[in-house]
Amino acid sequence: MSETRKMVIEKLKSYVTNIARLEQLQYEMNHLLSRSEQDIIQELSLRGTSLFGGGANRGYVSDKTMKIALEYHDISLRMSNDSVNEIMQEFDTIESEVRRLEKYVSLLDEAESSIIRYFYFEGRSWDNLEAELHTNRRTLQRHRNSAVDELVHMYSYISEFEQKNAQDADNA
Repeated sequence: MSETRKMVIEKLKSYVTNIARLEQLQYEMNHLLSRSEQDIIQELSLRGTSLFGGGANRGYVSDKTMKIALEYHDISLRMSNDSVNEIMQEFDTIESEVRRLEKYVSLLDEAESSIIRYFYFEGRSWDNLEAELHTNRRTLQRHRNSAVDELVHMYSYISEFEQKNAQDADNA
């Protein structure tokens, strides 16, 4: 089995996982971006009780606490920005891979595209597809194999194109 074929099959098998990862990364980006300065200060406010049993002065934040909170905020903001950037890079990489695969599958003929979507994207079993499509397993697998072959051809073409452009850039 060629390396490109192995790669295509791995992309198909990891499609559902990658969609879930995109949702997870989107959540994390939104969570990191939604933290406000006030949230951080509230996290750091000292709301204990005094030594004499009375409650601390609620709503009061000492200058020292405020300084610590603002320093924490600066550090947290830098860390959040770094984290968001890392998450965004990962998100962009996975999203690009997923969208390319979806586009290539959409370029297949209808029967092949449907089999790929049902089997890999929706996780349906061969038994389920046989019953639903009233087609025997060999025919379904033949369509799947033909679709994978065509996807291998598409990915190979792009790989060759990218290599040619890289060589042209090196020679310039």
